[in-house]
Amino acid sequence: MRVALLTEGARPHPQRGTGGWCDRLAEGLPEHGFELYLLTGPEGTGPERPSPAWRGAYELALWGRRPDGRAPGALRRRRYAGAYEQLVRALVLPGERAGFGPGLYRLAALAREDGTLPAFLASAHARRLLERTWRLPGADTAA
Repeated sequence: MRVALLTEGARPHPQRGTGGWCDRLAEGLPEHGFELYLLTGPEGTGPERPSPAWRGAYELALWGRRPDGRAPGALRRRRYAGAYEQLVRALVLPGERAGFGPGLYRLAALAREDGTLPAFLASAHARRLLERTWRLPGADTAA
C-alpha cells in the first residue's frame, strides 16, 4: 500500500529516541511505501535527511510568491469554480461526500488541459468560494 503522510512544519521530532513519530510510523510498517509531505512557509524547513523508510519527502509551501503562469479566462474560471466547489462541498458537507472523487478528477482534467489551476487556486475567486462553502449551514468544519 502507498501512504502519503501530510504534516506541518519541520517533521514533529521529539529530541529523543529513534526519531519522530513520522519516522517511527514509516519504519514500523516497512511493508508499506510512505511519502512525506511537509506543509511549510515560504522559506521551507531547510534540508532534512528523511529516514530510509520514506519513498520520498517533499515540501509544500503554504504561502509566499504567487504561482507562475496565467490566470484562467472567464469560461475556464467558471469550470474550475464548479469542480472546486464540488470538491470543497464534499469535504465539509456530510451529505455530499460522494462528490469528492468527481470534483477532484474534474479539477485534475482541467489542470491537464491548460495548466492554470495553480493561478485559480491562488485567486480571490477561489478563496471566496471556499469561505462561502465553509460557512454553509450543516458544514462539518471541525476537522
